[in-house]
Amino acid sequence: MENYICIHAHFYQPPRENPWLETIERQESARPWHNWNERITAECYRPNSIARILDARGRIDRVLNNYSRISFNFGPTLLGWLEANDPWTYRRILAADRESVERFSGHGSALAQAYNHAILPLCNRRDKWTQLVWGIRDFTHRFGRQPEGMWLPETAVDLETLDMMAELGLKFAILAPHQAARVHRRHDHTRHNLDTHLLQDTQGMDSHPLQGPSELDTQRPDSQNRDTHRTNFQEASGQKLDTHRADVREMDTHQTNDQQVDTRRAYEIRFPSGRTLALFFYNGPISLAVGFQHLLNDGNTFVNRLLSGFSREDKNPQLVHLAVDGETFGHHHRFGEMALAYALDAIETGRKARLTNYGEFLERHPPTHRVDIRENTSWSCAHGIGRWKENCSCHTGANPGWQQHWRAPLREALDWLRNRLGKLYAREASSLLREPWAARDSYIDVIVDRTPESLQRFFQQHQAHPLDQEKMIRSLKLLEMQRHALLMYTSCGWFFDDLAGIETLQILQYAGRATELGEELSESGDIEEPFLEILEKAKSNRPEMGNGRDLYEKFVKPARMNHVRAATHFAVRSLVAEGRGEDFYAYTIEPRDLRTASSGRGRLSAGHCRVISKSTLETGEVEFAAVMTGDLAIKGGARLLPKGEAPEGLDAIVHAFEEGNSSHALELVSTRFGQEIFSIESLIPDEQRRIVHALTKFSRIERLLGEAWEEAAPLYRLISNLRMEPSDQLRDLTAAALRSRLERTLSMAEPGPDTTEAISWLLRQAAAWNIDLDRERLERLLRESIERAARSALLDTRGTEALKRTLSAVSLATEVAINLDLYSVQNIFFEIGESIYPIMKVASEQGNETASAWLAAYRKLGEALSINLRDC
Repeated sequence: MENYICIHAHFYQPPRENPWLETIERQESARPWHNWNERITAECYRPNSIARILDARGRIDRVLNNYSRISFNFGPTLLGWLEANDPWTYRRILAADRESVERFSGHGSALAQAYNHAILPLCNRRDKWTQLVWGIRDFTHRFGRQPEGMWLPETAVDLETLDMMAELGLKFAILAPHQAARVHRRHDHTRHNLDTHLLQDTQGMDSHPLQGPSELDTQRPDSQNRDTHRTNFQEASGQKLDTHRADVREMDTHQTNDQQVDTRRAYEIRFPSGRTLALFFYNGPISLAVGFQHLLNDGNTFVNRLLSGFSREDKNPQLVHLAVDGETFGHHHRFGEMALAYALDAIETGRKARLTNYGEFLERHPPTHRVDIRENTSWSCAHGIGRWKENCSCHTGANPGWQQHWRAPLREALDWLRNRLGKLYAREASSLLREPWAARDSYIDVIVDRTPESLQRFFQQHQAHPLDQEKMIRSLKLLEMQRHALLMYTSCGWFFDDLAGIETLQILQYAGRATELGEELSESGDIEEPFLEILEKAKSNRPEMGNGRDLYEKFVKPARMNHVRAATHFAVRSLVAEGRGEDFYAYTIEPRDLRTASSGRGRLSAGHCRVISKSTLETGEVEFAAVMTGDLAIKGGARLLPKGEAPEGLDAIVHAFEEGNSSHALELVSTRFGQEIFSIESLIPDEQRRIVHALTKFSRIERLLGEAWEEAAPLYRLISNLRMEPSDQLRDLTAAALRSRLERTLSMAEPGPDTTEAISWLLRQAAAWNIDLDRERLERLLRESIERAARSALLDTRGTEALKRTLSAVSLATEVAINLDLYSVQNIFFEIGESIYPIMKVASEQGNETASAWLAAYRKLGEALSINLRDC
C-alpha cells in the first residue's frame, strides 16, 4: 500500500498599493505594523519559513522551512511585495522550492497563480490569457523553472480556462470536490457508460434558498481589516467542506446526494482541442477542520486526522490532500505554523504515509479516470460565481440586512471601461507595437524588472519601428493603462459586504488610474464620465457613503499623484533635510537648482527639479518654493514648467525670506503660483508623519528634555528618599524627561554593557518613582536594540563582542520582567548557526582559542533564547 499526504497552502493578499505611488500607504487597522502585508508577513509568511518544533521543556528543538515540505502558491503581486519589503523571507520561499525539487523527485512544490486573482470565468478570453501568461512568467522569473501546476483564484473554473492552461504547458490544477460532475474510466471514450457515474447533483444551486450563516463563531477583527480576513466555504454531500477564510461567519448549505468524488487520486480532463489536464480535488472535511474546527490546536490530532483519510480497503496508491488559505498557518490561527511543522515532521519520520507534492504524485500515479467539471463554480460561492457579479446572497454574515445589489453595476462599469480602453489600446498601440496584445502579454517581463536593460529588450522585441523617447513613453502609458485595467478585476472587490469596503475602493483606484491614462491618451475626455454614469448605479449600504460616483470622488481622485504633487513632497522634505536626488515612491526626483535658507526658526526651500515616472519614464520640470514659518506652518507652491521655459521669479521670494520678511515671502509665493498652493495637509499621510518626526528632532524639545532630566532627577530622587510627595508639575516633567532619556538610550545603534546598565538603571528608577511607561513601545524599542546587536553578530565572523551585547540585552529584558517577542532574534541566531557556527566549530577543534570563546558565547546566547543546544 502506498499512502501519500500533500498539504496545499494558498498564500495570497490582494494588491494594496496606491496605483499612483506603487506602494502601500499606512493602514491604521494593522497597527503596530504599517500595513496588513507587514502584519501577515510577521504572523505567517516569515514564521512558516523557519517554523519551530519544541522539546519537552518548551525550548526550540529544531526549525523547519514548512514551504519545502508542502505544496504552495503565492500570489504574484504578494511575492513582488515580499521581494521589495522582506527579502529574507522571500529568499527562504525560493530556497524552499529548490529544496522541494530535491525532496520530491525533481518536482518543485511551488505552483503558479493567475496574476492578480481575477475570477477567470468572468474575464474575456484575451484577459484570461494574459492573466495566465503573467502568472506563469512571473513564476519563472522568480523560481527559475517552469511551473507544473497553477492555482485558480477562488478555484473559479470553466473549460476555456483549463484548456488555456493545458495549451500553456501546465499539467494540473486543484479544485474543490463539489466542482466534479462526472467520472469516467480513462480507457472509456464515451460519456455515458457502465463505468460512468453521476456525482452529487448541485446543478440547482442557484435556485435553492440559502439557509443563512453557519453557527460557527470565530474571532473577527474590526471592520477595517476585512481585506485580510475572509472565509471561503464549500459544500459536498450536504457538508460544509472548506471554510477557506477562517474568520468570517458564513457557510451556505444545500441538500445534495451522498455521492462525492474520490479525492484520493488524480483525474484527467479532456478538451475538444485534444489537450488534457490533470485535476486534483482536495479533501473537503479535513480542509474544513483545519480552517474552523481547531485542528491546528494539537499537532498529534492533526496528524491522526490526516491519516484517517486513507481507506484500508483500497489497495491502490492513495493521496490524502487538503487545500486551505496559507494564512491559516499563523495568521488566522496563531502558532498554526508550529502545528504544521510538527505534523510534517511526524509524517516524515513515521512510516504510515509519505509526504509528496502534486507533481511527484502525478508522475508516479497518472490518472486512471477522466472527469467532467461543473463550469462556473468556485470554492467560495454557493451559487457558482455569483459572488463576483450579482446579489447572490453570499456575504460575510457580519452585516445582517445588507444587500449586495451593487455588485452587478460595479462589474458592468468595469466591463464597459475594459472594453473602451481595449479599443483605445488596439488603435493607439498598433502604430507603436508590432502585435499590441502580444506586447501586453510580454509586458510582465518589464513589470518584474524595470531596469533599463529589461526595457530595452522589451522594445527591441515588440516595437513596430525604432521609437523615439516620446513614443516610447506613449507606449508605456498604453501598457500601464492595460495593467491597471487588469488589476481592477481583483476578486476581493466583490467578495465582501459593501461597495464602500476598502477592497472595493482599492479596485476603484486601479480603475481610476486606468481611466486617467485613457483620457490622457485619447485626448477626447469621453471615458471617465460615461464610466461614472454606470458606476453611480451601485449604491452603498451605508447612506453616508452614497453611490459609486460619490466614492470615486471621495477616495479615488484625492489619491492621485502627478509630477507636480511629487515635487511638492520634495520641496517640504527639503525644509527639514538636505535636498538630494531621491526616490519618491513611483518617481525619481533630481534637483536642478535648490536654494535653502534659514531665518530664526523659519526655513525656505526654492528651486526646480526634474521628476521622472519610473513606470512610464515621463519627465517633467517642476518649479517650487516652500516656506516654514517660526510657528511651523508650511506653505508653498509648485508648477510644471512648459518646455523651454526657464525657472525665473524665485529670487524675490528668497530675498524677502532672507531679509526676515517671511510674510512677504508667502505673499510672493501666492502671487507666483496662484492656485497651485500646498501645505503639509497636502502631503500623503506617511509623508506627513515623516515631516513631523523630522520637525521633532529639528525642534529644541529633545534638548530641553535632556536638560530637564539633569535638573529634575536629583531633586526627584531627594524627595523620593525623604518619602515626600512631589508636585504634579515635577512628576510630569520628570516622567517626560525619563521617557525621553530611555527612548534615546534604547535607540542607540550599538547597545553595549554601559548602555544596558543605563537602561537597567532608568527602568529601576521608573519603577521606584511610580512612573508609567508605554510598555508596548518599550518592548518594541528593546527588541529592536537586541536585533541590531544580533545582526552585528551575524556580520562579525571573528569577535565575540556582538554576541555578548546581544546576551546582555536579552538578560536585561529578563531582569526587568519585560516579555519580549524574541522571534526575530532567534531567527538571526539560527542564521548564525547555519553560516558561522560550522566554521567556528572546526576552528575550535583545531585549537583556535578565539573560536572556542566564540562558541562559548554562542551557547550562552542560545540558552538565554530558550534554544535546545544539543548539537552545539
